[in-house]
Amino acid sequence: MYNAAIQHSSVFAKFPHETQSMDMLSPDRTGFLQSRIWQQRAVTGLILLAAGLMLLGIGALRTAPILIHESGIKLPFVESNTTSMDELTLEPGFFLRLPEFFAATAETRWWKLQEQAHALLRTRDVVRLTLAEKDGRSTQQQFQVGFSSLREVVASTWIVYLVALVYLGSALLVFRRHRSPPGSVLTFFFLACALYFVCSAPVVSRPVTLHPLAFKILIAFLQASAGGLITLAHFALIFPTPKRILTRYPWFPFFLYGYFGLAVLLYHARMTAFGTTFPLFCVWIVVIIGAFLHSLLTEGDPFLKKQIGLSLTAPIFASLFAIFYLLPGVLGMPPMPLTYFALLSLIIPYALPLAMDIHVLYHERLAAEQQKRETERRAQAEKTRLQDNLHDIVLHNLAVISHTAEVALTRLDRDPASVRERLQATQDLAIETSRQLREFLWVIDERHNTWDEFCSYLHGWGLQVVEGLDLAFELDISPAVLTLPPPSPQLRVCLYMVYREAIINALKHAHATRIQGTIGRSEEAVRCEIQDNGMGFDPGVEKPGHYGLQHMQKSVHALGGTVSISTGARAGTRIIFSLPWRENTSIAGETPA
Repeated sequence: MYNAAIQHSSVFAKFPHETQSMDMLSPDRTGFLQSRIWQQRAVTGLILLAAGLMLLGIGALRTAPILIHESGIKLPFVESNTTSMDELTLEPGFFLRLPEFFAATAETRWWKLQEQAHALLRTRDVVRLTLAEKDGRSTQQQFQVGFSSLREVVASTWIVYLVALVYLGSALLVFRRHRSPPGSVLTFFFLACALYFVCSAPVVSRPVTLHPLAFKILIAFLQASAGGLITLAHFALIFPTPKRILTRYPWFPFFLYGYFGLAVLLYHARMTAFGTTFPLFCVWIVVIIGAFLHSLLTEGDPFLKKQIGLSLTAPIFASLFAIFYLLPGVLGMPPMPLTYFALLSLIIPYALPLAMDIHVLYHERLAAEQQKRETERRAQAEKTRLQDNLHDIVLHNLAVISHTAEVALTRLDRDPASVRERLQATQDLAIETSRQLREFLWVIDERHNTWDEFCSYLHGWGLQVVEGLDLAFELDISPAVLTLPPPSPQLRVCLYMVYREAIINALKHAHATRIQGTIGRSEEAVRCEIQDNGMGFDPGVEKPGHYGLQHMQKSVHALGGTVSISTGARAGTRIIFSLPWRENTSIAGETPA
């Protein structure tokens, strides 16, 4: 069978789990959005087409001639045993609901009889029918030619049209909620099913025949929309995960839709007949069942395996039922009522969207759990870094204080002057340690978590350090930084430590008279630059006991940042370090205005 859905090439993209792709915003984002626009246009066009065909079908039934016995009983002509109508001889195949012939010549004769019967009934008020009795005799009866009222037309078709509307609603729901290849494919499958029922309703409900032009339009779209089963086969190949055949042969879906186009072309060229589609219909049923069973047998996740078993057996059941629905007509036997098939098929627009919803929710839950574990890991890493920073700031100084006090105790009687100097140094170190600890606690305090407060604190800290020195200090802060989401504690600590280390080095070692700092931002990172006009140094020469630059680089690299140092003898020093803000702000991934 064939697919009436219009598919864009992006629908055939390899589909991992839906949580990765619900928006499919890959580097080719523009291409995908453009594809989505064309899909929206196709969906809109098919819905308008379904509405137009529904009106055409109702109008065709309203103007279709009916036969009324003198007793007032309307003849169910399609089920009658009529052999002739006035001078027109009717072949047995004339009473088929659809032109289910395997030879194009037989279908051509069927269409010719339909046209002749319609022309005869449009020109007569009364016709004489020859009826074959069960005992082999023939009888003739007169019937009056009339027309159905709109109420009678609606009463005979409303259930099938209602099923078509359910499919249209399901198509819109899936298209809106699932922006993924399976969602697109399933959308067009539902649209094809809606078109199938819209076209089938007037065809199988006709009392005798329909207007030839309307009849041919309805049959043409019915034959095409029946190809929606190919779309279901495509869906089975990519949901819940793509089958290996698509990895080895990514062009395979194009083969399905290429086959559809060729089959429609051959049918309209009268090179093939309507009934030739039935064997291939059965082939696609086998493909669908095989793909679903493959998913059921190869899925390793127990939860998804149960969902596949519960939800995806519905289309298998409905597909098998479709064979039994179409088979009687192919064999020339009395057909099953379309209403039964339409109502039973409603299991599909319920089961398949439910399966997709469960699949998405399940992977969203997995993603949430993964995010939770990642958050816990980052929190533990942050805790470790904070402990390391506390060790560098406080514990080292406390160890020095402890060692100094121990030495002072041993020399208290022998060298009081030296002890006094050591105690004074210890007092200074304790004061410095207390100040550093207060600074560190302020930096990690969540109550001061805006960039405005943090940058103001850095500026004030720099002014306080150079106070009383013959040194000029400036810190320029870009307004763009102030619009960023609040920095995380680890980002504040790292920025503070590196900023502090750069300024202390300029004061202690470079003998600078001017320090210029800037804090700005790029699309991905916060950028801090410290420039002094001091002595500079040779970065290739390691100085024992000087590990500030190493600690600086280690801290920045731990957060995924970079450090650049430009210096030279008597050429000053420029230190630039960048820290990614998206991964280190309280609203990760949000782009500020």
